Amino acid sequence: VEGVVAVLSPDGNGSGWGGRQWLYDTDARYADALSVVRRSAAPCRRVIVHGFSNGAALAAKLYCRGETLRGALVGVVIDDPVPDHGVEPCAPGAGVKVALYWTGALTEPVTGWSCKAADWTCEGGTTIGIAAYAAAVGVAVQPSPQHTHQPDRSAPELLSWW
Repeated sequence: VEGVVAVLSPDGNGSGWGGRQWLYDTDARYADALSVVRRSAAPCRRVIVHGFSNGAALAAKLYCRGETLRGALVGVVIDDPVPDHGVEPCAPGAGVKVALYWTGALTEPVTGWSCKAADWTCEGGTTIGIAAYAAAVGVAVQPSPQHTHQPDRSAPELLSWW
């Protein structure tokens, strides 16, 4: 349908967290995760990827790897991510928009914090902190209206990136 943008938040490629876990820390796992997202996007002409937590970290990696989902990707909403090394280096696809939201509820993610200690899945094994994460992505951190670590389905970009 012309003018419609589908918002994708697909289940993960891992079995953890009720099937919502994303594994993307090796080239093979990233290729598998990308395959899941591409299958979700296949029937759509235009999509926004909305990732939350570990899914936000994958969404940010997709953005930073220059993924365009075969030209269908309008933008990526990175919602309260695990701020890992997946955004280093960052070279987004032409014309793909990005927004980064942070609740502040993840109190541990300072530079060098071990993801394994929190049973998180992340690239590089440690966090880089939200300020470094935002700088790597090249976008300002916006405060989430959520006060706990939960997805924000009201991000204005989900309605304005049409």
